[in-house]
Amino acid sequence: MESRRMRIITVTLASLLIVAAPGCSDRSPSPTTAPTTRGGAIVDPLPRLLDNIPGENHFANIIQLTDGGDNRQPSWSPTGQHLSFSSIRPPHSSRERYVMAIDGSGLIQISGDTDPNLHWARQLAEGASPAVSADGSRICFHGYRQENSEVMKYSGPLPPAEDGPESLEIFLSNADGSGLVALTNHGAISFAPCFSPDGKSLIFSSNLGGNGFDLYSLALDGNLMEKVTTASGFDGDPRFSSDGRRLVFVSQRNDIDPQEFNIFVADWLLQEE
Repeated sequence: MESRRMRIITVTLASLLIVAAPGCSDRSPSPTTAPTTRGGAIVDPLPRLLDNIPGENHFANIIQLTDGGDNRQPSWSPTGQHLSFSSIRPPHSSRERYVMAIDGSGLIQISGDTDPNLHWARQLAEGASPAVSADGSRICFHGYRQENSEVMKYSGPLPPAEDGPESLEIFLSNADGSGLVALTNHGAISFAPCFSPDGKSLIFSSNLGGNGFDLYSLALDGNLMEKVTTASGFDGDPRFSSDGRRLVFVSQRNDIDPQEFNIFVADWLLQEE
């Protein structure tokens, strides 16, 4: 009799945990939300505030917006209230395009959607590289030099597959293609550059340190370069908000599955001179 009572109590507690578990409310968009990769562990619900990693002095209030799936290429809406991004997540096995609010709510799939209000999301998805400065005068992109020294833009998977180029560098030119200069020459894989809103610097991802991919900031006046992230694994696909106060990026921090890439947003802190 005692054993039977214990079994009833155990089942009841398990039922309560299921009801109270984060992400189980009817507010979640079930067709497009990927399952958590945290196993049976109880974690904070999304959006999830993370502690700073030592050395990441440009970040404050790092917030995790997705939990599960291969999420890449985040871009801001013109109002700064929404993000678009690509993702491989259940129930799809192919990469699809999604939009969500900046707090992670209201997730919808827009692949094939012709809603004119979502034109910005489709346009950014198709034209992520090269990036254009806010005043439209300059572009930056990742590419490589052929044996004849001709610069070729690279549009393949990032980071490149084994049969891709051995290195990618960051290039800058005027909008019409004139004045082309190489901003990096490290023999590393450097990619996904974007301008800061004031046009004075770039931020991009690179495996320059040889231990995963980190974000780097490059001042265009003097080419001063600074390492921005120090987390293990991958940090990439950075994009500033139009006011320059926030940075959205993709990271493997806080991940268990090595195939998982999640989207994070952080307040961007300018460093004192």
